[in-house]
Amino acid sequence: MGMEKLKYCELEFQKLREAKNIANAVSCTFPQSVRMVGAIGEILVNAVEHGNLGISFQEKSELVMDGKWEEEVSYRSQLSENKDKSVKVSVTKNEEFVELRVKDDGNGFDWRPYMQLDSARAHKDNGRGIYLASLEFDNIEFLGNGNEVVCTKFI
Repeated sequence: MGMEKLKYCELEFQKLREAKNIANAVSCTFPQSVRMVGAIGEILVNAVEHGNLGISFQEKSELVMDGKWEEEVSYRSQLSENKDKSVKVSVTKNEEFVELRVKDDGNGFDWRPYMQLDSARAHKDNGRGIYLASLEFDNIEFLGNGNEVVCTKFI
């Protein structure tokens, strides 16, 4: 008996490596779990880097190109305004669906442009995560100012 039997859980984390570990663990609660790992990971990683650390799409593009993305993530994680920020995750599963709810402590963002694959971002190393996640989840709904998202996969 493992995570596939889970009905509800709440988790909280701060670091990117934790996001990836949690994505691997909670993906087991979803149908087609192997396909869901990447989608869940995109949502969780975005909550850390864009939500809590405030790294914009443009900044990430430049940091990745310059090979300084990891250094910047580490630096911003240590800043006094960010060191206590966390990401809250809950997973709810019933006979009809599995729901992933993710809330970060950031200022939110306008998520609408990222639900479609924009030709300006199509060949970039970043800026496609929400779109890619939307291909796996049956529904993605951002709440409030964009710092909370509910992702649903029907069973």
